[in-house]
Amino acid sequence: RSSVVKHLAFSADGRKLLTATDDVNLWDVATGTKRPIKTTPRPFVQRIRFSPDGETFVTASAGGRAGRTKIWDAETGELRAVFPGHEGYVADAAFSADGRLLVTASWDQKAIIWDVKTQGVKVVLTGHKKRVNQAGFSPDGRYVLTASADKKALLWDAKTGRVLGEFDGHKGEVRQASFSRDGGTVVTASRDN
Repeated sequence: RSSVVKHLAFSADGRKLLTATDDVNLWDVATGTKRPIKTTPRPFVQRIRFSPDGETFVTASAGGRAGRTKIWDAETGELRAVFPGHEGYVADAAFSADGRLLVTASWDQKAIIWDVKTQGVKVVLTGHKKRVNQAGFSPDGRYVLTASADKKALLWDAKTGRVLGEFDGHKGEVRQASFSRDGGTVVTASRDN
C-alpha cells in the first residue's frame, strides 16, 4: 500500500533519514534499509525532525489525546518524552541548535517553547489570530519565528515571549518562515503564490 510522505528529515551527519507517512520510518541512507518506528495508534505525523546530536527525533502530530508532540530515541525507536500542552493539532516542532529547547506550533493559535530535559513549558507565544503553521529558532537560539494562517510571520524573543517584529506583506496564509544560516534574514512562503 502507498502513503503520502508528509515530511522527511536527515540527521546532521547525513547517515539517517526519517520519513513521516501514516507510519514513521527510520532509514539507513547508505544501505537503503528501513526500520519502522512503532507509533501506534497512528499519530498522523505532520512534521518530523532530528535533534542536533542525532540521538533523538521529534514528531508533531494531528492525533493522539495523550500528547501530540513526542520525542523518540533514534536508535531504539523508544518513546522518550511527551509534550501535551496544546489544545489542538500540532503542525510543527523544532529543536534549538543546542538541542536544549523545543518549539511547537499549533492550530490552537499558540507556539510553546519547552525545556527538553524537564518537558516543562518555558514560554507560551500568543499573538497570532489564526492557526500557527510553523515555528523555528534562529541559529543562535535567541529568537523564534512563527508562520500563521493570519497572513503574518512573527519574530519573538525566545526568553521573554515578546513580539519583536511582524512580517505582514502577504495576502494569504503564511505556510513557512525560516531564518538564513547567519540569522540576519528571514524568508516567508505563502498561499498567495
